[in-house]
Amino acid sequence: MGGVKPDVSHWKLTQDKAISYIQDGTYVFYIEKPGGHRLDVIVATSAYGNCLKTDADREQPDKPLSLPACRQTAAQRPRLT
Repeated sequence: MGGVKPDVSHWKLTQDKAISYIQDGTYVFYIEKPGGHRLDVIVATSAYGNCLKTDADREQPDKPLSLPACRQTAAQRPRLT
């Protein structure tokens, strides 16, 4: 999970960390659609454990899965030696 901060820098979290933040109330995440329509990201529990989906998704986390992958910043790229 990742996004863009107001200062235009990028941030990125693991799914487990995002789930933890949502569950303990530290952060609220959302997907912003064209026109400013927001879809809140929630934690769903299945037989396989917790996952992220939006409040508009049904059984499958379709909305988060349809997003493009987060780009890596230079600081996040692995260094080759």
